[in-house]
Amino acid sequence: MSLDLEIGGRISDYNTTGTSYTYKLLADWQVTDWLRLRGGYNRAERAPNTAELYLAPEQTFAVAPGGDVCSRANQLPYSANPGANPNAAQVEALCRTLMERSGNPNADEQFYDNTVQPAGPEFVFPTLSGNAELKPEKADTWTLGAVIDSPFRSAALSRMRLSIDYYNIKVKDAIGAQSVDIAQRQCFDAAFNPNYDADSPFCAGIGRNPVGTLGNVITTFLNNGRFQTSGLDIQLDWAVDAGPGTITLNSVFNYLIDMKSSELPNLPAVDYVGTLGPSNNGLNGGAYEWKLFTTLGYNIGPASIALQWQHLPSVDDESAASNPNTTITGAPSYDLFNLNGSYAITDKASIRFGVDNLFNKEPPLTGVNTNPTLGNLAGGTYTPNNVGYYDLIGRRFYVGANFKF
Repeated sequence: MSLDLEIGGRISDYNTTGTSYTYKLLADWQVTDWLRLRGGYNRAERAPNTAELYLAPEQTFAVAPGGDVCSRANQLPYSANPGANPNAAQVEALCRTLMERSGNPNADEQFYDNTVQPAGPEFVFPTLSGNAELKPEKADTWTLGAVIDSPFRSAALSRMRLSIDYYNIKVKDAIGAQSVDIAQRQCFDAAFNPNYDADSPFCAGIGRNPVGTLGNVITTFLNNGRFQTSGLDIQLDWAVDAGPGTITLNSVFNYLIDMKSSELPNLPAVDYVGTLGPSNNGLNGGAYEWKLFTTLGYNIGPASIALQWQHLPSVDDESAASNPNTTITGAPSYDLFNLNGSYAITDKASIRFGVDNLFNKEPPLTGVNTNPTLGNLAGGTYTPNNVGYYDLIGRRFYVGANFKF
């Protein structure tokens, strides 16, 4: 039996954001020769990077899942839709003022009299720039886990190990690029602009085109966000002699308990588990309820071969987290297999080879609007929120060599 404690701290001073303090307290307790418990607390800080601080204005391409707030068909409770918002008249009046500022004094009449009112997500080209006033984001992490080595001595079970870890991570003052949805909400929602003032700082970046439609939206990086996630990481390792070689198995399983995120401190956090979100607060999405990655291998002398299997369950679109009735599609379950091998020619030379995406699995088309409004396309993408779990290339082969001198 043994107990190890790890205590650490660090003070960092940045000429951009000042002084940061980070610290940790970790414990590792060997209870028996087959059971070990571990866990602890860690405070971390991330200072904003150069791009977040000083990025020159750069026009990007994005999708606003909430659509155009000025549309009378928009279903958001702070939109110009009289059926969804009792203050729709004030929102429309504000929209008309912003439209007229586009340079066309008749832009509002053209939009509301001649334009098909969009109801779903909008493709937009916002302009993103850095924010030199950013401060570090802070994270508090708690972990608790156990490592179980096989207490059995049989040949089939003696080389088995199971680890289970619970994690809980909370991040405040999260740094993230302001989304078009939030930029619009701060302008048109009475919670942020109670007088529906067109001269509000929140409305300064909401551009409208000369035809009245949503135009260039000026966004920046902010510290307004927060998010929290918790889950279980489970790993199984096993090996057994078989014939002249050894069979090995490594399986990693993640179960996501929650993934809650909010772009603004006074808005409730939305749980994105089971969706392709969240994409706000600097996050890259992919909140699958669970994920599995398994590698089955066989080693014999200097040669080895392994089959990798990655499984992802079906998942909803990010918009489903806040709108269960969304018509935007997510992705079905997805299985990807890779085969790889190696051979050690000498102590200093080896070759490796393999086939990625063994069965040439196609990526799913996501983000399709199954009920687009008249005049709008269904859309769709193979790269939702930059989620990197779907293979975009297809089956491919490789061979390589390693030499030591």
